[in-house]
Amino acid sequence: MKLGDLAKELNISTKTLIKFIQDFDLELSECLTTNFDVMEDFVKFARENVNFLKKYEEDLMKQKSVQDIAENINQPTEKVEEIIKTEKPIVYDNGLYRSSVSSYGIDNKLGGNYQFVYDYFGKKTSLAERDFIGYRDLFFYIRETLEPFLNPNQLKDWGIHKPAGIILYGPPGSGKIFWANKIAEIINYSFKEVKKYYLGTSFVDGNKTSFNDFLVQMMKEEKVLLFMEDFNEIMTFRNEEKSVSSFDEETKEIILHYIGHFEEEDLLMVGSANTLYNIDREILAPGRFDVVIPIFPPNARERSQMILYHMT
Repeated sequence: MKLGDLAKELNISTKTLIKFIQDFDLELSECLTTNFDVMEDFVKFARENVNFLKKYEEDLMKQKSVQDIAENINQPTEKVEEIIKTEKPIVYDNGLYRSSVSSYGIDNKLGGNYQFVYDYFGKKTSLAERDFIGYRDLFFYIRETLEPFLNPNQLKDWGIHKPAGIILYGPPGSGKIFWANKIAEIINYSFKEVKKYYLGTSFVDGNKTSFNDFLVQMMKEEKVLLFMEDFNEIMTFRNEEKSVSSFDEETKEIILHYIGHFEEEDLLMVGSANTLYNIDREILAPGRFDVVIPIFPPNARERSQMILYHMT
């Protein structure tokens, strides 16, 4: 069962279930697989506690102040304020909070009794035993981006197409190739990297080949994710002051020629870029590489989790 199917059965939103997992710091592997099949224990919990989940969703969707939250969960106002200020600094100054802040989530962090939640999963998984440390928010964000791959009905019901191209951008060493592999795993595509020598025309085992031939061959294969590094250099714009190599220009033209067929051929191209600044705007047009995902180093909380994980 997919997470969306469970949400539909319970008549609550998928986002509510995701936020609940985050608020109660549940180990992802005990709730979901990487392609968002729901684990049996989580299904059992959700079905047997649907009334609590609906109350959780009602609170999540309600506009509320620090005072409202404190009164609702019977916790000191200053402690509630401290939690929001620490964990949601971007929205703290708003004064009124909605979907990003849950009263129950704050109560749980302040020591509220929610043992009935963890009883379904044996215990609250210790940091040392977890298989996914940090980047949980990014994982859910990427998953939401990939919804058209996971839910084919989106095209039929809403006209939402699968993206043909995705750009992962961020500084060197931030894990872009890791997340490209993770995307392939989530959508059940084969991961293949576009090597530098594939670009332009080259000789492989004595045979002449070209990037055009390579791309056509990949389109014939079943469910392929093509990963291309240095995307911002290859796809850079050209002007009077800046020249572009003939190989890069040819590569760009070939991709633009075929990209309209990527969706029907179950091909997804993922580019890795250090920046979006110098990428040709033509590449970023709708229906091309119009999905961009920032991949940055972990924040302070995620770094502390990683440090503690490796120290235990």
